[in-house]
Amino acid sequence: MQAILSTCRHYRLLPVREIQYPPVFTQLYEISHGTTATYGEIAARVGTSPRAVGRAMARNPTPLVVPCHRVVAAAGIGGFTPALEIKEYLLNLEKKGDTKRQKKPSSRIVPNL
Repeated sequence: MQAILSTCRHYRLLPVREIQYPPVFTQLYEISHGTTATYGEIAARVGTSPRAVGRAMARNPTPLVVPCHRVVAAAGIGGFTPALEIKEYLLNLEKKGDTKRQKKPSSRIVPNL
């Protein structure tokens, strides 16, 4: 976890009133641990477009608190900042619930994990 946080050091915590996408982020808390939702599903729930949901995910100031890694594309995994490999790792970790058998991201991207 510390290694993932170190890769996200360019994020800063913002008060909720400063976050531009509270309806989208609120929906992320509804996605259960180990499951996913698509950008389109989230968009339909809040009355916006899938692209707007993608913009919200890209601007998520707290990616480990607001679980944006659980939002995927309709035909694939979608994107993730700072690295797609981290998103894949987090999804696999949650899906299987077993950290010992998971292939960890390379040390180039996520050191000390």
